[in-house]
Amino acid sequence: MITAQHNSLVTCFFNWYILRIIRNDFHSITVSGKWESKPAGSLVIGNHFSWWDGFFGLYLNNRFLKKHFFVMMLESQLQRRKMFSKAGAFSVNPGSRSIVESLNYAACLLESKENMVLIFPQGILHSLYNTRFSFASGVEKILRKKPSCQLLFYVAMVDYFSNRKPSLFFYLKEVNSDEDDFSTENVENLYNTFYAECLEKHAQRTE
Repeated sequence: MITAQHNSLVTCFFNWYILRIIRNDFHSITVSGKWESKPAGSLVIGNHFSWWDGFFGLYLNNRFLKKHFFVMMLESQLQRRKMFSKAGAFSVNPGSRSIVESLNYAACLLESKENMVLIFPQGILHSLYNTRFSFASGVEKILRKKPSCQLLFYVAMVDYFSNRKPSLFFYLKEVNSDEDDFSTENVENLYNTFYAECLEKHAQRTE
């Protein structure tokens, strides 16, 4: 696997660059809900619908958690964009033996209260109009290895309304983790329930 190799110059560049392009490419940014930085490693799960997704996680981390950012990324993609490893990306290769190493690596990162780890357990890109997600079992394995971590959800959505540029909307939630509730099925259901609630709220938005 490819591990994260943070480089301070690359990290500073991405922190600046992501804030700049988000502000330039979106008409407005609206956040509903909140995350509070706590003295525990933070595991973040988001919807996966665009190339923006890892950058959205970095933006939210910088705005709310201010922790060392890590994101799990497909090894085939990270091989082509190795500079991302210097900003916190590490690889996973589903279906290979190295997946165990990647999951153990993510769990080890969560041992530090200074770290935030972003994962997309659905594994593949889905349409923004998808209404239900299926999670791979890796999320359960990470949580069982590090049950004391902070579990956070986000949903990102975009709408144009009457503007040339789309508006960006984030919905945030902290999950009250319970050691008996770390099954893939339960985490999947919790996220799908949250996503459905976000869709209902979002459908009521007007400009």
